[in-house]
Amino acid sequence: MLLVNPTASNSVDKKSTIKKNFPVLKSGTVEDYLKWTNDMWYIVKNKPCTSANSKFDLIKCFLAEEALEEWQTCEATVTSKIVPGESESESDDDDQEDPKKSESVTSENPVETLVGQTDETFKECIQLFLDQRIPAGSARKQKTYMRSHLRKPVKLDIKVVARRLKEMSYKIPLLGGPNSKSLDDSELTDILVRMCPQAWRVKYAEQTAGLEQEPTLEYSIKYLATLEHTSALVQASKPDGNKRKKSGQDDKSKTKKHKSGKKYDKKDKFCQICKDAGRPEWLYTNHNTKDCKKKGDNQGKSSKDRYKSSVKKHHEKMFASFLEYEKRRSKKSKKKSKKHQEASSDSDSDSDSS
Repeated sequence: MLLVNPTASNSVDKKSTIKKNFPVLKSGTVEDYLKWTNDMWYIVKNKPCTSANSKFDLIKCFLAEEALEEWQTCEATVTSKIVPGESESESDDDDQEDPKKSESVTSENPVETLVGQTDETFKECIQLFLDQRIPAGSARKQKTYMRSHLRKPVKLDIKVVARRLKEMSYKIPLLGGPNSKSLDDSELTDILVRMCPQAWRVKYAEQTAGLEQEPTLEYSIKYLATLEHTSALVQASKPDGNKRKKSGQDDKSKTKKHKSGKKYDKKDKFCQICKDAGRPEWLYTNHNTKDCKKKGDNQGKSSKDRYKSSVKKHHEKMFASFLEYEKRRSKKSKKKSKKHQEASSDSDSDSDSS
């Protein structure tokens, strides 16, 4: 937790000082590093930190483990650079000597000094800290994705979408690289309109066709918000699709019940005999009762009697087939016995003659 003062330049003022929590970065994804960097710039601006040394010391309070080691490496790399500078004796005598002589002396006797902790080295150190995690060309890829692949979520308000687009644009410079400038309002307007549905884009083009100047981002947000409101009202006025489906199903069920319970007209074909016999619907609706071929077989019988008669007929057929099989088997056995007797008599006659 940290005390920050976002309204006044003096953080000691208790009336405008607030408490705010900031996470400590240990390690993480590129998005985690970007969020942490954004928080650090907020702290440096609103704490406020007047000197460069206080900025470096404050940053270390929000780093730990792997991230702290990376920061210390970046700090040592940036602040240990050697640059040419002037000696103290030469700088003291600058007011007394002529400027031409002083320039010649400094060029002849340059003094090498360390860069140290300055505001410039602090910015350079943060950028180097991010460059170790962010791949090359990330800013260009992010802009390409925003221009080509973003679509408005259905349940998200257009004003919220515009606010998030601005946040994404503000964080592009943190990605570094030659193409890391934030998107201007005209580009954000084009992206926002392209994210909307096709019907909204057509109405937006018709509305802005007669304008002398290019529409601003605020104007586009307000007009798209009105389109969103009107489309929501139109959608709410339409009957729900689920209700329509349910009502249609109810109507179908009613018609089925009506069909099953209706009395058949004289024009419709219907056989009461086949229906009582339990035959399918297509069979007892393709002919009339007087034309039924089974009229004499099942007339005046209940379903139980018809079942008994069908079982009896089945047993009679089985018994008849069994009797026929026995007859054939007995005939074959008689033929075999005759052949055996004839063969034995022939063998006896042969033995007697010999």
